[in-house]
Parts: sequence; structure tokens; C-alpha cells
Amino acid sequence: MERNRLLFVLTTYEASTLALLALPLVAFDLALLAVAWRQGWAREKVRGWGWVLRHLAYVRSRRRRVAAARVVGDDVLGDLLTTTFDARQLPLPAAGRPLEALLQGWWRLGRRIIGRRAVSA
Repeated sequence: MERNRLLFVLTTYEASTLALLALPLVAFDLALLAVAWRQGWAREKVRGWGWVLRHLAYVRSRRRRVAAARVVGDDVLGDLLTTTFDARQLPLPAAGRPLEALLQGWWRLGRRIIGRRAVSA
């Protein structure tokens, strides 16, 4: 599941969107690694990262194929993404709420940047 999530993220979004989201994505992944460690599935998470690193040529090839087949840009896709954590999918401890607020601000800014990029394209 981790490999598929990483493959989706790394091949679906435009490079500029990935650059914009890199900091929150890496921070979230590291926080999730801590959760995985405590819950006993860290090995599986790390194996997903290892798979991606061992198959970078495939990831690049898939990125090119997905980009060639795109019919909408990330400005459209960005409007479909949420700015909050769904407690049914990933319960966020109370201490994480300030981080969620920070992420919401980051993503509001990111959506503006992505939208401007689409207008100028």
C-alpha cells in the first residue's frame, strides 16, 4: 500500500506541485513513520520507500506516460484535495491540531500559486 501511495503521488502531480508540497509531504511521512513504528508496521513503510528508490527509472517513465495522458492540470486537481485530516482514516492527536492549521495555511498558499501558474500557462 505504501509503495502504491508513493507511486501515485510521485507520478500524478506536476513537478512544480511536488516541489511546492515537498516540505509538508516529507514532514507528514516522517510523522507517519513514527506512528508506524509505534504500531508495528514501520518495516512495510520503509520497504515502500526502498522500492521507489530501487525503481527510479520506472517512476520517471511512468511520470512521462501519465503527463502525456493528462487532460487537466494540477490547478483543477488541487481543488479536489482536502486541507484537514479525516479522523476516520487517520486520527490526529490533539497535539497535532496546530500542525493541521499550519498545513491548511500552506495549502491555501499553494492553491493560489498553482492557480496563478495555470492562468499564465
